[in-house]
Amino acid sequence: MRHLVWTIGLFVVIWYELAIELGLGADTAFLATLGLMAIWWSGLRLVAQGITLMGPFTFGLLAQTAVWLVLFWWFAPAAFHALPLLFDLLIVLALALSGARCRFLYEAYRQSGRRFVPAEHSGLVLLVVFGGLAACMVSLRYWGSLWPLAGYALLPAIPFGFGWRMAPLAAPDRFDAKVGDADAFRDAGLSEER
Repeated sequence: MRHLVWTIGLFVVIWYELAIELGLGADTAFLATLGLMAIWWSGLRLVAQGITLMGPFTFGLLAQTAVWLVLFWWFAPAAFHALPLLFDLLIVLALALSGARCRFLYEAYRQSGRRFVPAEHSGLVLLVVFGGLAACMVSLRYWGSLWPLAGYALLPAIPFGFGWRMAPLAAPDRFDAKVGDADAFRDAGLSEER
């Protein structure tokens, strides 16, 4: 019921605006409003069906690409705008591939059974902590806000994160279901024939 009220309210507002602002007659404004509402409704349905058919990963890629393009247009230095678009896209591809490679290395490290000990990587931990603090201080001093810093951090992070998520996980060494050995199958009366 609420959806119907919103639709009728939007219809009346558009009809009123077309009749008053554009100076159309009531009948013409009514027909124009019907046409606009039909185009708007079918456009929304088409977009929703497209999103449903694409699946979450493809839609995520498109949404992240749109966010990245807005951030790139807003935050990227003028030198990057002067480069050809193909070169910029190659940089994005390299970031996505490096994200996929880092995911592969992370999974291999995790499967090796070693635990992450921050003391072994103390130089990297200190660099990340103090580098982040320095970046925050420079951002606050130069721009007076942390938002530009977030934008500059997201420029490489979005394609890197997409590559991280899209990387195929390492397959297990054995493809055994681990439900038993051959003797257990024979004891249960199951056949080994195909």
